Amino acid sequence: MSLAPPRALAAQSAADDDAAQSAADDDAAQSAADDDAAQSAVDDDAATAAADDRVDAGLPAGVVVVDGPEGFEAIRRPDCAAVLWPRRAPEGVSAWIEALPPRRLPSGRVHVPADRAGQAAAALADAAGMPDGPGRDWLVADVQRLASAFAAAMGAGRLRLRFDAVSGDACRKFHVDSLTARLICTYRGSGTQFGTSPNLATRAEPPVVFAAPLAAPLLLRGTRWPETPASGLLHRSPPIEGTGETRLLLVLDPAPADETAAVPADEIVSVPADEIAQ
Repeated sequence: MSLAPPRALAAQSAADDDAAQSAADDDAAQSAADDDAAQSAVDDDAATAAADDRVDAGLPAGVVVVDGPEGFEAIRRPDCAAVLWPRRAPEGVSAWIEALPPRRLPSGRVHVPADRAGQAAAALADAAGMPDGPGRDWLVADVQRLASAFAAAMGAGRLRLRFDAVSGDACRKFHVDSLTARLICTYRGSGTQFGTSPNLATRAEPPVVFAAPLAAPLLLRGTRWPETPASGLLHRSPPIEGTGETRLLLVLDPAPADETAAVPADEIVSVPADEIAQ
């Protein structure tokens, strides 16, 4: 019987060791991949469960939760009193807005073509001296995205756009707005509060109060477009007087027909504060 030279045996042994190690590495990689897949499945399940919990957490009747601006069309359903998109701003944006001095927050009211809402938002940001950067870019683009989706859902060519930097108790009583519908989005501070009144005739305060999350758009029907059957849904600005908090609020309303007829289609026009429906 012939034997392989010792050097050949050593090479074969090293090759066998390499093959064994490679197999072990493959097994470890596959195990890690399986673990990642399992964790991803767990995360997905947890996210789904969290979403289900959010929807089923006792939100008032008539509040429809959607996962994007295309869902704003739900406001047209007869039984819909409000639409909530519980999203978050991109990482770092909310913190950037929160860190700004209140005087640098945009504030103003304009009558604007829906497709120029972002331009109007940029002009208001300029007037306030809001610094340039990714946070501002996202805010301006988001205003345009929300305005376009809201206008499409409402069939409106023009909107009333309002930015408010609020540090007091504005609209602190629960109410329904005197218009067809309104979009509210809080970019800084406490979100709009809402709940179901036990007695809509007297506007009794809701026993359970919810708050729209930060940067989550909330569409609300008004008295000029009541839902069927009536849900009793009321809302208000959160009471923040004396807390030192400053909120940044975007409000979008469909422009009234008489205003739309009186304003050139492509113009952005300032609106006096006392002409804004509350």
